[in-house]
Amino acid sequence: MKCVNESQQKIFFDGQIYDAFSLLIDLVASATKSLVLVDNYVDVGTLNILPKKKENVSQL
Repeated sequence: MKCVNESQQKIFFDGQIYDAFSLLIDLVASATKSLVLVDNYVDVGTLNILPKKKENVSQL
């Protein structure tokens, strides 16, 4: 059976904030080594996602 990988690119339209944050949480939770957050407009909502990372994952 052939394995099909999901696209690594996503587009979110106006009103899809839940979908965007859901993907962000999944990405943070799936990290295995480190996370680098680059966001000029970071807010408390974004920072509240960081505790979803695994314990052994470093963050910058």
